[in-house]
Amino acid sequence: MGWNQAYARLSQRDVQDLNQASEQLVGAFRTIEAMRPNWAPAVLQNLLAANQVVVRVQNKGAAAIARYLEKHGLKEAPGAAEAAGAEDDPGQLRNAEPEEA
Repeated sequence: MGWNQAYARLSQRDVQDLNQASEQLVGAFRTIEAMRPNWAPAVLQNLLAANQVVVRVQNKGAAAIARYLEKHGLKEAPGAAEAAGAEDDPGQLRNAEPEEA
């Protein structure tokens, strides 16, 4: 990469938007899964891969915000705990992996 990664910053709004995007991916995942079309496995795998990236970036941003707030002696920003998702496994769609039916 030709640019310094230190300049890449996520705002709290970015973290919240990523959280919302992840939830939308979960909705799409569940809808497609319920329909059970022949092409579902490939599409569901792509949704899972996309969600892994969204959750990873969102968690990095939330952690950076938490570190900043802690360093500067500020209270946690409203909604940061929900958006942080620190215990989320990016390998799962926000704990929405399909249940075996």
